[in-house]
This record gives sequence, C-alpha cells and structure tokens, in this order.
Amino acid sequence: MEKNRAVKAMKRALPTTPKKRVAVMATYLDNKQSPTVQSLEKLKFVVTPEEKTDIQLGNAVLNDLKEIVDQAKFSRSDSARTALSVIVASTSGKNITKERKKTLLSRKLGLPLKRISKGKRVRTQIFTSEKSCWTYIERKTRKDAITDDVKKIAYNFWTDPNTSRPSGNKNDTKRIRIGPKQFLKHPIYIYLINLKLKCSMTFV
Repeated sequence: MEKNRAVKAMKRALPTTPKKRVAVMATYLDNKQSPTVQSLEKLKFVVTPEEKTDIQLGNAVLNDLKEIVDQAKFSRSDSARTALSVIVASTSGKNITKERKKTLLSRKLGLPLKRISKGKRVRTQIFTSEKSCWTYIERKTRKDAITDDVKKIAYNFWTDPNTSRPSGNKNDTKRIRIGPKQFLKHPIYIYLINLKLKCSMTFV
C-alpha cells in the first residue's frame, strides 16, 4: 500500500502532458550523482553510459554480420560457404546458450536454428581438438577425388600451345560462377588434330 501511495503521489507531482513528463524524468535520471539513479543502474532498470555504448557497439556488429550472412548464404562458391561457417561458429558460443538466445540469434542473422546449432558443435570440436580449425570448416570431398596437384598438371598440359588452342569462336566460352552475378570465363580449347593421338598416349 505504501508503494502504491508513493507512485500515485509521484504521478500527481509530474506535469500533465507526456512530453513534459518525459523531459522531467530524463533530467532526473541523467543525474548520475543521485543515489536513487545509481541504485536503479545496479538493478538494471536504467542503462549506464558504458552499457549504452556496449549496446550500440553490439547492434553495429550484428548489422555488419547480417550483411555478410545475406551475401554469403545465397552464394554457391566454396569461399562463401567457408566464410558463413566461420561466422556461425564464431557467434555460437556458450554465452548464447547460457542466455538462451540461440533462437533470437537465428532470427537476427536470418539463418535456420539448425545452422546455429551446427555452428556450436563445430566451435566445440575446434576448441577440444589439436587439429586446425580449417579441417572443420572446409568442404568435405570424396576420398578418391582428384587432388589439386593433379588438376594443375592436367590444366597446364591442356592449355599448352603445342597441345591445344582456343576454338576461335567468341561464343565458345566456359563460365564458372563465383558469386551472385559474378563469373569467371575462359575460351574453350580444342585438340590439335595432328597431336590428338600423342596427347592420349601421354596420359596413358
């Protein structure tokens, strides 16, 4: 009852218009020397200047992460997938789980909740393993896949002027998608007729 009477008395003491009430309350709460204001800050009813700065910084970082996620999640390139995995793993820590903010984080980043949970598992594996974190975020390949060294040898052999040449038709191009509306292209090469048999025998 005493608290209720005090609240009613405070309301009667404040100005009648909302704007004037806000001005009076803002001026009072801005007085950091007041013991009442200090107590309200300890109870988290009033935000301290340091906390206000942290909130602004957190919002800025979250917005930047959201922009990167929006660009990477629709890309099919390996680098974009890796970047997205790194971002999800770095933001899915124990603090998010402790505060039970995993669902909120998935909404803010625009990602499925399962993706956030997977990022937490990857983060745990990285911290509890002696292996490099790259082994957990790079794309998995088949065991019998061709290595990069073999691909490079085949590429150098194929593009050698003594082995092949561009077709000469400007429409004969090969395009590789590296991002949204971004492509790498090169002319299509064809065998030199008199060396076709020699090329086949070389790889045999």
